[in-house]
Amino acid sequence: MNSAAAQKPREVKPVPGGLVMEFCRRAVSAGSLDTLYFLLSNDLRTLVHFERCFVITHLGGTSRLVAINNQPLMDKRSKLHAEVVQLAKAIRKLNKGLLLPNNPDAESFSESVEDEYLLQVLRKFMAETESAYIAFVPLTYGELVVGHLVIEFFDNNPPDRTAIDGLIGLGPIFGAALTQKWILRKSPELKGLIQTEPREGITRIVRQAQYAVPLALLLTGMILLIFFIPFSDTVGGEALVFPREKHVAFSKIDGIIDQVLVKEGENVDSGQVVAKLDPKELDYKVTKSQTEFDVLTEQLLLLRASAGDEVSKLADSRLVELKRKNAWLDLNYHKWQKKFLDIKAPVAGIVTTKEVETLKGNIVQAGEAFCDLAVPEDLWVEV
Repeated sequence: MNSAAAQKPREVKPVPGGLVMEFCRRAVSAGSLDTLYFLLSNDLRTLVHFERCFVITHLGGTSRLVAINNQPLMDKRSKLHAEVVQLAKAIRKLNKGLLLPNNPDAESFSESVEDEYLLQVLRKFMAETESAYIAFVPLTYGELVVGHLVIEFFDNNPPDRTAIDGLIGLGPIFGAALTQKWILRKSPELKGLIQTEPREGITRIVRQAQYAVPLALLLTGMILLIFFIPFSDTVGGEALVFPREKHVAFSKIDGIIDQVLVKEGENVDSGQVVAKLDPKELDYKVTKSQTEFDVLTEQLLLLRASAGDEVSKLADSRLVELKRKNAWLDLNYHKWQKKFLDIKAPVAGIVTTKEVETLKGNIVQAGEAFCDLAVPEDLWVEV
């Protein structure tokens, strides 16, 4: 069911950091493996909009489809189930996040797939399901790939790249939760080593409740005394000023800090560029990909012109065409990355990172914080 036709552009809204933290907390504290499956396949929509999501696991030496959103009971005899199981075996060792378009000429947001067999499996699966875009989020535990989230998008609007990158970054958290729940299902006797009994805590709460009413009366009297009876007091010691909520300007791609445009204590506006990444490596990749694409285009034209009915030349032209498409995907991806060479302030505030100008030349990863910002209206004082 492809709804690609006449779709309005999807409205992209940033996901609050608190919502992300709450979702991670729910995943880690899920009471069972089935609860975690349901959370990852259905409630994941709170972090990224999608049409369909599969949860695949590779634990126990077997790749399995364990959950599909909006399907409490899976029909293992369906064609879709068989296709996803076949896909699960192919992506077993895929340890990097991918976001691929169905149309090879459409804008791509991920690295090229070097494994030709894997690329063919992915293309075949997208053709069968008629999805416009598909994302693969590896769930890792250390160096092991313990599962994947396979997320499908059925309209031609490109998914929110920032949300997908954030989801890929959460893969180790979900992978650790998945591994823990799987071990507990296999060995319930280990539950005591991972989860503590709440009996002692409940007893303590009941004991403290006996003193709740007298304590409340005492606190009420103290509050009335403080606010309605004036008195003088002198407080000694140091005072610490700190922001109630931390804001971070972070890099959206890997790179090297080329320019630092702010200093500690400087006021910045929301969206103001606070640093720039070195563009030379991306410029080189764009030039290399463009050259490779142009050369492969010439080769393809020559092969098609001289192929005739020769089977060998037709096969060569098909191989060159695949390489040309990969070069085109690389070229578009590197051009897209250049949009994020500027590191911008997320809010209007004050730069609080000490000696921020010394960060020039540092290597940063995608999602890594560059500097901290404080909003003056949200400052607290601790004495």
